[in-house]
Amino acid sequence: MWRVEYTKRFLKELASLPKDVQQRAEMIVFRELNSTNPFGLGYFEKMTGYPEKCKIRLGDYRIGITMDKKTQTIICQRIAHRRAVMTGEGGFTLTPNERLQLRYYVTHGGFLLASAGCSDPNWARSFRLEMDRIFPGQKMKVIPLSHAIYRTVYNIKFVATTHDRRGAELEGLTHNGKIVVLFSRDGLNESHAKNCCCCGGDELDQAEYINVNVLAYTLLH
Repeated sequence: MWRVEYTKRFLKELASLPKDVQQRAEMIVFRELNSTNPFGLGYFEKMTGYPEKCKIRLGDYRIGITMDKKTQTIICQRIAHRRAVMTGEGGFTLTPNERLQLRYYVTHGGFLLASAGCSDPNWARSFRLEMDRIFPGQKMKVIPLSHAIYRTVYNIKFVATTHDRRGAELEGLTHNGKIVVLFSRDGLNESHAKNCCCCGGDELDQAEYINVNVLAYTLLH
């Protein structure tokens, strides 16, 4: 009979969830997975390329699971929102542990939306370097305007910056055939209020429409 274990990180993340999500997750991991046949519940989704890994969908959240067949143990390792936002200004460096966590997150059902605050080139450069370290051998590629992410809700026919009106691009990193990291070298998370880029930087025009499309894309794929 399979038994269930929980990492300290999982329990910490579980305790920080919204109450309704926490209660549903607790019902699954503390009660339902401890049934005589947890595999008959229909919760587990295998992760391509990771035979011992799977995930459980819980609305906008994902539970990361490791299956230890030798000891017949189901290990609940992580629970996190499937969408994360990363932005900022100035150069930065992630720790080795942060890189491992970020790789695990996006390859186990998570989605990262990243953009340089006020189109800061130093932040964009640091992000690219970190992606190269986290995903060696993989490169972010320009997402063509024919991609569903530009027309999931709003039909976006061009991408340009607000102030300079120069052409801009969204880049993506894919895993198992879908985008898991979306990056813009220009501001995508700005408030879009008047004169919001007081630092003299720039941002993407139609940023609010792009963000709605990205949200819809993560829900549908």
